[in-house]
Amino acid sequence: MRYPITPEYLKNAPNRLVSIYEDFEADVLNDLCRRLRLSGTVTESALNQIRVLQQQGQSLPYIEKRLRQLIDASRDEIDRMFDDAVERNAAYYQEVIERSVITAPQSDWEQMLTQQTDVIRRQTQDRFQNLTQSMGFAIREGKQMKFYGIAKAYQRVLDKALLKVSSGAFDYNAAIRDAVQELTQSGVQMVDYASDWHNRVDVAARRAVMTGITQISGRYTEQAMELLETRYVETTAHGGARNVQGSNGWEAHTEWQGKWFYWSKNGERDPLGRYPDFIQKTGYGYGSGLCGWNCRHGFFAVVPGVNEPSHTAEELQNIDPPPFMYQGREYDAYAATQKQRQIETKMRELKRRLIGEKASSDVKYYEATATRLNRLSEEYKAFSKAAGLRVQPERARIQGFGRSEAARARRKQK
Repeated sequence: MRYPITPEYLKNAPNRLVSIYEDFEADVLNDLCRRLRLSGTVTESALNQIRVLQQQGQSLPYIEKRLRQLIDASRDEIDRMFDDAVERNAAYYQEVIERSVITAPQSDWEQMLTQQTDVIRRQTQDRFQNLTQSMGFAIREGKQMKFYGIAKAYQRVLDKALLKVSSGAFDYNAAIRDAVQELTQSGVQMVDYASDWHNRVDVAARRAVMTGITQISGRYTEQAMELLETRYVETTAHGGARNVQGSNGWEAHTEWQGKWFYWSKNGERDPLGRYPDFIQKTGYGYGSGLCGWNCRHGFFAVVPGVNEPSHTAEELQNIDPPPFMYQGREYDAYAATQKQRQIETKMRELKRRLIGEKASSDVKYYEATATRLNRLSEEYKAFSKAAGLRVQPERARIQGFGRSEAARARRKQK
């Protein structure tokens, strides 16, 4: 049987929603940097130009309009993804029920799951509502990064520009260039005010969706276990899983992926004496364990004698390719995927900067940034080839930076 929510499915499911947020980010950067475009010819006119921008910054009607559209689009896309996740889980467990020769109380079972799913759906919608209300930019001040809402961040960089120009130490164009760089280097982020931790908004959106989908799958699994009268579950497996162990013993996901476990109710041992404790071994419910931070693994109810393990011990042992050398350093599969993500993150940052520099008509610095991006793109291809990894251009994609912009950047490189 094929799992309804595979690691590959979980990795790709949020892509459409993330694209909506990337599109919003590009619009925000375009709008703010376009406002900075006019150059002052003399010091006094430059100061007046910044003052005008500061007054405009008190109200950003276009961005406010786009934010409302973002909320509506998020709600529709979350509904679509959750409906798909529900259908996949329902189809999977219906087949397990039929194989187990159990007459399921369909109406009660489905009604209960529908209620639980609706609760998760509302929680996820609320999470995105909070996310949109806590968007802004992380601005470096000295050695610290401070978080400001979109309008306040815009005001902040203008205040700094005004101070630079009025002091005579910087001309207008240099001050505005620094402002563009501050905005695009950060990109739109969101902040968790409870912990003061901020993330890229696309990362936060992806995590919220994956959390919601895994919660739905977890509810289906728990209900199916009761219905099938089983306490056994199997975890999914994928190549390049985290292999770094920690103090709890479950941080290395390679140790427990693709295996069967006994999910005890009160700490009792597996009656069959064959399978380890689910929570203790996988860390389910903890951030560093199964279904935790950025985890793409899932788990599903299985019935001994009805289901068969999806992976043999040999398949799990050889799920990753052998380590390889690149520029004097050895990489295993997990380290290679982490390196790939780092390069993709830097490529997105440079593309955001190109968007800002184009909007602010900063030709000189646009050319320099284009050169850096093209060199990094070649490095990305070379490393991915050495690692045997598929190049994933969609992960380095930025809305507002399409084929024409990429071609323009290649022409501008020195």
